[in-house]
Amino acid sequence: MLLLSFIAFSSFVIPSRCRFIDLGLDDDYYSSPNDAVDGDPLWLRLREGHNSSIDEYPEQDQVFSGNFEEIYDSQVNGIEIYENDIIVNRSTQFYRNHSDELNERTFLRDKAFHWPTTTIPVIIDPKAPYTRRQRALILDAMWQYHKHTCIRFVHRTRELDYIFITMDPKRGCSSNVGRQGGRQDMYLKIPGCVTLVGTALHEFMHNLGFFHEHSRPDRDSNIKILLDRIMPGFEGNFKAFSQVFVDTLGQPYDYDSVMHYSAVAFTKDGSYTIVPYFADVKRLGQRKKFSRIDIRKVNRAYRCPQRDTESDPEEDQDSAVVSATMPSNTTRPEKIVKIFGGSPGLCNTQGPVDAAVFNDGKLYVFKKGYFWVYRMISRGHFGVTHLKPQLVTSKINEFLPKRMEAVVRLDKCFYVFANDTVYTLTALDSTTAVDITATQRTFAPLRWRVRGMVQMDNQTFFSNGSLLFSYNPINDAIIGQLQLSNASGLPLTHDMIFNVDDRRVMMIGGSKVYLTRPGTLVVEEGFPTSFHSAFC
Repeated sequence: MLLLSFIAFSSFVIPSRCRFIDLGLDDDYYSSPNDAVDGDPLWLRLREGHNSSIDEYPEQDQVFSGNFEEIYDSQVNGIEIYENDIIVNRSTQFYRNHSDELNERTFLRDKAFHWPTTTIPVIIDPKAPYTRRQRALILDAMWQYHKHTCIRFVHRTRELDYIFITMDPKRGCSSNVGRQGGRQDMYLKIPGCVTLVGTALHEFMHNLGFFHEHSRPDRDSNIKILLDRIMPGFEGNFKAFSQVFVDTLGQPYDYDSVMHYSAVAFTKDGSYTIVPYFADVKRLGQRKKFSRIDIRKVNRAYRCPQRDTESDPEEDQDSAVVSATMPSNTTRPEKIVKIFGGSPGLCNTQGPVDAAVFNDGKLYVFKKGYFWVYRMISRGHFGVTHLKPQLVTSKINEFLPKRMEAVVRLDKCFYVFANDTVYTLTALDSTTAVDITATQRTFAPLRWRVRGMVQMDNQTFFSNGSLLFSYNPINDAIIGQLQLSNASGLPLTHDMIFNVDDRRVMMIGGSKVYLTRPGTLVVEEGFPTSFHSAFC
């Protein structure tokens, strides 16, 4: 959804006094089970000769199952919500300046409502009842912008203009269009708006100044709107803008856009309300990822350098956590990768290691603002992985602690624990998105200093230095605890604990390291040994 103020890059329509609807978009809704022929959607069959005209589509025998639309109040505390997710606040200077245009369902090409730079301050409401996974999904949406465009969402400090992400059941998924000035709220309702990452991508695009794809001036050459099938009173949501008001940025019509309505948007009986004119269209709209054209539009609108064809939204997100690549012909020691100010030297005598975490076959070891990436090359012996060295040229975030208590990896995020606070990072380089919350807001049952996390036999355990607590990451709950015995050969207390591969665990106590046998919590023969003998 969005809050209307600045009119910019796609298209959008403002119905008179319309109610707010939360559209549930699902690939299963794009074709009717009873109308399908070999799995093809209805409009594909029409173009293949099953019917002679787009106007001769058959009636559907049954309404699509599932509650994919929810109706909300169109006004909440002076805020009006148009076209499902556009918010207009009549008390703002924008509305007072442009009320005539709003009433006439037009909008302005007013650069005052563009964000002046590609760096946009954001806060996720620390009091909003989002779960850890829901917060991670919002961060993942930000990181998709960082990965594919030059937009950078940063944690707000003292900036006057910023996006405040919060939750209000009456406002569903809704946002402003473009920069409003001051705090502008972006609403993501629980659970419907924080289930698919594309919903957050959609709302962020509204905040950047984009409207819905079906409102483009050339839409009638690409889709047919079936007005007789639309819920009464919502027809205004399907009007198109004139080229006078809409900049399509030289891009073709995008059926797969994260900004496109579904084929059954605002349907009154489950039948199609939008059908495309072209046979190769497999679906209308989605809320899973950027389309290639979505990426191109953002990059052109904000003049990102050389970004039109560089990014692929299909790429594995988890492979880019350090933005580095593996060369094939060298085994030289890896250079340290700086993530914030501090003194280098993993293997010197300047204090202990701060934290370590295993992820995707690699071990990340942290010390005084730097991290090293290792792989176990033999039992209990580690070699520094030669990744392409990358020195971050600017601080990821000025709030990151100089000393970490623990780092864990869940939900495709790195969670850094320090001083009763959790810093959530989507990556370890300058592309990261950041969230900062109290520990118990993110991990409710963790009421003690975290010493690390390990995963064994599909179980997750958090450590407080003497006990291992079995943790259910789905329900965010402690479901049991385990105390080590002298018979295991492991220390009864430790400074940190982490996986070194999918089946082995390492503990560090002082300068000693303890490695377990595969699949057990029993010390491996030849251990303990010194930290330097294993890593340096």
